[in-house]
Amino acid sequence: MAKIKQIKTISSFVLIFLMAIVLLVTLIPHLFGLNIAVIRDNAMQGSLPNGSLIFVKTTPVAEIQVGDLITYYRGEGEDILTRRVVAMDSHRQTFYTKGDRNSQAEEGSVDQSQLIGQPTFHLPYFGLVATKTFLLVAQILFWIAALTITFTTITTLIRQSRPLKKQDDPWLFEDKEQ
Repeated sequence: MAKIKQIKTISSFVLIFLMAIVLLVTLIPHLFGLNIAVIRDNAMQGSLPNGSLIFVKTTPVAEIQVGDLITYYRGEGEDILTRRVVAMDSHRQTFYTKGDRNSQAEEGSVDQSQLIGQPTFHLPYFGLVATKTFLLVAQILFWIAALTITFTTITTLIRQSRPLKKQDDPWLFEDKEQ
C-alpha cells in the first residue's frame, strides 16, 4: 500500500512539472504580449534554424526598418513566415522581404494587414515538436492531467473532512472484556 502511495505522489509531481512547462511555453508569452510561431523552412537558416520556436512581439509599422526581421501571414493566413525586410514602400505601408539564405527577394509584398510583428527571441528546434497534431495531443493530455489532479484532490479532501466512525479511529481503544 505504501508503494502505491509513493507512485501516486511521484506521478502527481511529474504531471504538475509537465503542466508547468506547458504553461511556461504557451501562457507566459501571451501575458507579455508575444505570439508564438514556428520556422518551417530553411530560408532563414543563418539567423533562425528550421524548427525554431519564435516569440513575436506586435510592432507598429512605423518602427520597422530595412534590415529588420518581420513575421507575417502569407496568402489567406494559412502560412506564417519570418523574413528580413529588404525594401519598404512607406506610402503604401508595404514591405519587400527576403530569406537570409535566398539570393533574391520574395515575390510580392507584405501588406501591413499581414504583419504579425518582429521576433524577439527563439528556441532552436523546439518548434519541430510543435505540430498541430502534437499540440492537440498535448492539450488533451494537459486537460486529462488537470482533471485527474482535481478529482484526486477533491476525493482526498472529502475523505479527510469526513468524521471517523468509532471503529475507524486508530487512537480509540475500547476494552472489549467488559
